Amino acid sequence: MEKESRQEVPQEELRYRITWSGIPAGEAVLDTIKSGQFITYRLTARSLPYIDAIYPVRIHEESIVTSDAHRPVSFYKRSREGLMGKEGVTQVLFNAKSGYVELWKNGRFRGRLIVSEDVQDPLSCLFWYRTNGKPEHDVRLRITDGKKIITGTAHMIKREEIETPAGIFDTFLLNPRMEGLSGVFKKSPGAEIMVWLTDDARKIPVLVKSKVVVGYFSAELISR
Repeated sequence: MEKESRQEVPQEELRYRITWSGIPAGEAVLDTIKSGQFITYRLTARSLPYIDAIYPVRIHEESIVTSDAHRPVSFYKRSREGLMGKEGVTQVLFNAKSGYVELWKNGRFRGRLIVSEDVQDPLSCLFWYRTNGKPEHDVRLRITDGKKIITGTAHMIKREEIETPAGIFDTFLLNPRMEGLSGVFKKSPGAEIMVWLTDDARKIPVLVKSKVVVGYFSAELISR
């Protein structure tokens, strides 16, 4: 990691409108909260009331990282999907000194993985890219969800102007690949995910598109 190239993500609250195959389906909020030596990234998403009758979705993810080196301390996910779905809680605890992570599922210990210091979690990796990534350079980053470690990649496809309810933005289109991981970039097998980030130091995600099991979804920025 090149310390001198790192940009700081400010404390922020980003709100998104989620559509499923063109139909309004939900809302999401992406927060950055700073407190002393730590930064908390938080993602919450939920389906709209009329979608709840068909397929309710509730997702809450939090990643805590050190403010100096952007190293994960913990990753937490609570989610429930579907009328018959049960709420599940996942926790990944990072032990930087000993070089391993612990995976906990619904309060039960599920195992350890040996990891390197530069590993990120499924949510912190987005913000690592926002603070360290350069559009002109492909990125390779080690990421873990506690079950496995993969090398994620990010490749810029093009630059373009994008209009969302929050305004018109100069952006670059990014194609991140993190096959096999759960978390914010989870998608259907074989489907591609596309993320439009503002072409400036903050790299705000203004639009996300991906296929899902049935149809496709998009998330558009509505306020910041």
